[in-house]
Amino acid sequence: MFELIRRFITLSAFPNRNFLKARLAPLSAYMGTTVFLAILASAIDSFFVVRQIAYVPWLILHFIGLMITLLLWFALFALIVQVLVRMILPKPWTYRHAFPYAVAASVVAIPVTILSFQLYGTETAALTLFLLNGLYAVVPLVLARRKKRT
Repeated sequence: MFELIRRFITLSAFPNRNFLKARLAPLSAYMGTTVFLAILASAIDSFFVVRQIAYVPWLILHFIGLMITLLLWFALFALIVQVLVRMILPKPWTYRHAFPYAVAASVVAIPVTILSFQLYGTETAALTLFLLNGLYAVVPLVLARRKKRT
């Protein structure tokens, strides 16, 4: 299972034509990646946030809050991906294909957004999130639209 998650994360690192394979990933790959992103974001936040409670309860509560937030973001972004796919590609995707693709498009954007929020503030973080997620969602779709040269 960890090998599957590792392959999903490495596939999601660069927005190229192979990135489109992320939409066919099994449930354990993209949910494991969501857990990985929540742990990574909690680790980044633990360096910057001043805690009023002990470290372990803070980490557990922060992780749960981030998991809920990430799943809501992925659900919303999957709807945006469906709209983008209908505009760019000739055949629309179902939601079960758009959700793993939305997770894959956020693998780089979420940690960079958390870091930019801690360093530069809310406006920069929101801009970073939308730009990186948009870039990672649109570039592979545009590359897939182009004909392959043989």
